[in-house]
Amino acid sequence: MGFRWSGESVPTSLAVYWAEELDRQRIAADARRAGLTVPDYIAMTAKPEQLVAALSAASDKLASDFGRWQTPWGDINRFQRLTDDIVHPFTDAGPSIPVAFTAARGFARFIRGPALQRIEKDLRHQRQQLRRRGRVRKDNSGEGSNRWW
Repeated sequence: MGFRWSGESVPTSLAVYWAEELDRQRIAADARRAGLTVPDYIAMTAKPEQLVAALSAASDKLASDFGRWQTPWGDINRFQRLTDDIVHPFTDAGPSIPVAFTAARGFARFIRGPALQRIEKDLRHQRQQLRRRGRVRKDNSGEGSNRWW
């Protein structure tokens, strides 16, 4: 599996918001208390329902913040320099450019290798169960249509 980054990446947006939601749910703190890395803690103790709930909350937050969950990362992560001042103003109405990279706190920082594979497998299984119950539609939009996001 290649790790790609792009300002057009919707999966990056969802992954970053998902990682932030997992952090809000105290997964990182629980991992530290257990003496485990976050990926190991998630791989060994997190329930698929817990991960799906965090993913659902992340998707809802994206929709709330940007009007839909399918928001490219470059629409979220932007650089703006309006003046030469050391402390300068920011405004959504001003010009800005997309930044394709994530911050160090991004999802990829603590989810890699076997832990990521286990999470993806569990989430695919959970999504299939939800789809059977009519709660989730398959994404047939094109790129990534065979993925859980």
